[in-house]
Amino acid sequence: MFAIQLLPILVFLIRKYTSYSFNFGYRFGESFSKKKLYLWAAIASVGCLLFDMMMVMIFPIVEEWDILIFGNLGSDSDINFLDVISGCLLAPLVEEAIFRGAIERRLLEKNWNPWYAIVISAVLFAIPHGSLYTLFLSCFGIFVGWLYYRTRSIWPGILVHALYNSLAIVPAFISGLVSGDTTNKDEMSLPLGISIPLLIMGIVILYYSVKQIASLTKDRTQLESLG
Repeated sequence: MFAIQLLPILVFLIRKYTSYSFNFGYRFGESFSKKKLYLWAAIASVGCLLFDMMMVMIFPIVEEWDILIFGNLGSDSDINFLDVISGCLLAPLVEEAIFRGAIERRLLEKNWNPWYAIVISAVLFAIPHGSLYTLFLSCFGIFVGWLYYRTRSIWPGILVHALYNSLAIVPAFISGLVSGDTTNKDEMSLPLGISIPLLIMGIVILYYSVKQIASLTKDRTQLESLG
C-alpha cells in the first residue's frame, strides 16, 4: 500500500503534473490571512465528517446498497499503524494531487465552468472508493474541489482530507489498542435523537466555514500559474 501511494507522489513531483508548492495561485486582498483560511478549512473538516457520518446513520439503506453492489468493503478489517499513516497522510497527498491538482486544474485551465470542474473531479474521486454515498450524497469531494477553485492550491484540501480521515480512523485505532481488538467492525450507530442534531451541527459548521473562506478569498487576482 505504501508503494502504491508513494509512487504517484514521486511521479507527480518529477513530471510536474501538479504543484506541491505552498504558494497559492491567486494574489489576495489585504484582509486575506493564510492562517485564518487553514483554520476555517480545518473546522470545515469536522463539519464534513459530521454530515457524512450522520447521513449514513440516518439513512442506513445507502450502506446496504453499497454492500449489495460493491461487497462488504472495509468491514471486519484490522486497523494498524500503517493504515493510520496511509489513510491520514499518504492518501490525502495522493488523492488531492490527482483529483484536484491535476484533473480539476486542467479543466479550469481549459476554461470549463468552475462548478462543472468541481463536480467532475468529485465524481472521479468518489468512484474508486466504491461507495454510492460518496458518489451521490457526500459533501466532501465538492467542498475540497471548491476549496481548490478558491485558492488554486492543493494544500488546504490536503489539510481537510487529512483531518477528515484522521477523525474517522485514529479514534478507532486508539480504541482498538485500548481494548486489544484492532478489528474495524463498522457497527457504530446512534439514535435519531442524537444523529439528527449532529447532522444539523455539521451543516451549520460547514455553512459558516464556507462563508468565512469565501469572504477571505473574495478579492483575488489570478497569477499566471494555476499550480
